[in-house]
Amino acid sequence: MLGVLTLSLVLVTSGLAAGFMGALTELGGATFLIPIYVLFIGMPIQYAAGVSLISTVATSSGSASAYIRDRVSNMRIGMSLLTATTSGSIVGALLASWVYSHGL
Repeated sequence: MLGVLTLSLVLVTSGLAAGFMGALTELGGATFLIPIYVLFIGMPIQYAAGVSLISTVATSSGSASAYIRDRVSNMRIGMSLLTATTSGSIVGALLASWVYSHGL
């Protein structure tokens, strides 16, 4: 198992590399981070996906605040998209749980 300092260094370095590669290829950083976490660090894939989602929410929030400050975004459309995606994610999670419990 990696020590705390070594693990921190690996996470920061891999994050910088994934961000750089994601910017070059116009893909999200998670495309590179999840395989690094799972294959090289040995993190379970469920945790790696969760970390990816949390980082996506954090970066999206930062971008949204900058767009709102510059008055570039349309709040009306943003709120309707927020409502639709939140409702869809709740319904999708409930449906996935139902499908799993019924063995389909």
